[in-house]
Formats: sequence, C-alpha cells, structure tokens
Amino acid sequence: MSNLFPLDADFSIYSTEDEVNYDHTDRQSYLFDFEKGEFVKNPDGTLVKCNAKIAHRQWCQKVMLTPRFEKLAYPDYYGNEQGTVINSDMSDKAIELEIERMVKDALLVHPKTNSVSDFEFLWDRENESLTYFFVITDVENERFELENKIKY
Repeated sequence: MSNLFPLDADFSIYSTEDEVNYDHTDRQSYLFDFEKGEFVKNPDGTLVKCNAKIAHRQWCQKVMLTPRFEKLAYPDYYGNEQGTVINSDMSDKAIELEIERMVKDALLVHPKTNSVSDFEFLWDRENESLTYFFVITDVENERFELENKIKY
C-alpha cells in the first residue's frame, strides 16, 4: 500500500502569534445619544468626540441593543442573542443563567472588557418584561453598570 502522506513535504508548524500584531490603541470615536438615536453635535454642527472610556461604554451599550446574526454589517461575534431564550419553555432561573452567559459572551470579545458580573434580574409579569442590570469592569478595573430590558 502506498503512503498517504507526501515524503518530501515540510510539515513544520506555522505560528502567526508573533506575526499578527493587532493595534488596540485608542481610535477616534464620537459621542452617541442612545435616547435620541443620533450622534451628539457641537454648536458648529461637527460631531462631539469622546474619550476611550466613553467609547468602550458606548460599544457595550450598542452590543446589547444589536441582535446577533441579524445585521450583515456586523461580524458574527457582534451583538447578543438574549431574545432567543425569553419565550422559551425554560424556567426563569434557566433563562437568567442563559442571558448571563450570552451577555458575557457578547461583551468579553472587546479587549478593554475585563469582566462582566453582578447580574440582577427583575421580572415584570404585568408588563411582560424582564429588566436586568450587570456590572462591566474594564481593563483598568473601573466599573460601570448597564441595564437592559426585554419584552416577551
């Protein structure tokens, strides 16, 4: 029987770890008003610039507002999937655990996110909604809280 592997091939292991150098330096970002759904403008009509901390917080808010896999403009790792479990047959506790996992999965892809913790869930049966709060800790150990609401 002949050999399935080429005898003259070089099978050395190729690593890209040393060659790929992602630039995570702070890039320019602009202040966004989530309540109005628009960028904040200076009196002269130019957009208001924001610092890296505010840009990271805005990124986290935007990820929580964007359904994963539904917008072709975003990569598959961008957005969240919380809407997929809210109307499931799972118990409230199982839904809470799954939302916690999904939120962490969505937010920990950012290089400035260190951890996501301290989840608190408030079920409102009368208005058919679930509001939850959680804390994001950035790489400089500064903490900020986000809130999200899901209608079911």
